[in-house]
Amino acid sequence: MQDVPHRVPSRRPRPVGPEASQRGAASWILTSLLISISAGSLAGCQSPTVIEPASAEQNPSPRAAWLALRGFERGPKGAWERRTDREARARGLVQVDEVFVEPTAREAAGEGAYPCGDDWLTIEDANDYHSVTGREWRISDGGFVTYSTCSRSTTEIALQWMNHVRPELMRIFGREPETAATVVLLRNQEQYNGFAVTQAEIGELPSDSMGWAAFHYAFPCDRWLDRAHGLEPVGAACTYWDDRTAAGNGWGPFAVRHAAVQAFVESLDPSPKAVELFLRDVEGPFPSEAFWSEKRVPLWLRYGAAMYCERFALQPGADDPAAIRRWSLEELEARGGPVPLETLFQFPLDSTDPEASIRLLLSSGSLVTTLLDDGDGAFAAPLLRFQMSLEDGVAPSEAKSAARSLEAALLARRDSYE
Repeated sequence: MQDVPHRVPSRRPRPVGPEASQRGAASWILTSLLISISAGSLAGCQSPTVIEPASAEQNPSPRAAWLALRGFERGPKGAWERRTDREARARGLVQVDEVFVEPTAREAAGEGAYPCGDDWLTIEDANDYHSVTGREWRISDGGFVTYSTCSRSTTEIALQWMNHVRPELMRIFGREPETAATVVLLRNQEQYNGFAVTQAEIGELPSDSMGWAAFHYAFPCDRWLDRAHGLEPVGAACTYWDDRTAAGNGWGPFAVRHAAVQAFVESLDPSPKAVELFLRDVEGPFPSEAFWSEKRVPLWLRYGAAMYCERFALQPGADDPAAIRRWSLEELEARGGPVPLETLFQFPLDSTDPEASIRLLLSSGSLVTTLLDDGDGAFAAPLLRFQMSLEDGVAPSEAKSAARSLEAALLARRDSYE
């Protein structure tokens, strides 16, 4: 892992103002720390409400429907795989990262060369080739795949940090997606802003329909379609890592963690009905309301999990494992303190009010900390019920009911949060 000192940052990244927010462009200077995520498990679980899964015909899996829209099929061993990938292997092509090439071309290129369009280039030239959106590195490792315009070395380090969040996400959601989650990793803020607002250089529409890139350094790419795979609705999250400076290399992993959680949750909880509607007219307006209302994971928990992995998880091995958590709580107090739970559960993100949205994000991370630091087991049963409601075949109404039960348990112990 990269050697970055653990210390409390001197100031919080600041937005440039509501004008940029309205364009949906990110505007924070990253000034945070790396967090070492520790694995853990809930203890003292009580018996949850029994959930009787409905048949697949009654409640078809939203994940299966979404993967089918993406061009995935179940292989002979039951694992999901992209149909075009299987066809490429059947033609005798070999996989290099996330692309397929002729084996003779791979052999002729030799060691240390990378496929870049029709050419094979050295690492220096390949980094330059892939530094443009639309020609990203496409590299997978563990539970994540990244489309990256950063250098390959930075991209590989970023993938390690993405996989660091997986143990904490298992604590929160109790399961992982069946396919790798996708993170778009860009090399600077300028590319990030452009990717959120417009991708004119490659003829793409904006990837952020809600303007949520405006107040943070990562966002869910709700309307992004990957043209390299035939307008595939990837369900990615986007962030950036500016590796030109020591500061950028220190703060980049922090943003990567947030994006990893956003991508993970999108893969776990997709919106196939809204995506299918969008695919009928990709040049038309994106059905944002339908997309987000289709979710089973409430927005406060989605962002809360991301903020927890960013800033509130303890740092085992550090001189003061709670230093970043304490600093984050101090910042939350300086911004007015935790928002009331009733407001937090509504999660009114507003791209035109970055300050209020930042306070909301910090509050959500603090609440998930309360949820996971459950000393007497008060939240174990409702959390387990919610996790079970994410199973295939469980009705959406049960998932929403389980989420309300979890919220009720948190409301009953609001003193632990506020």
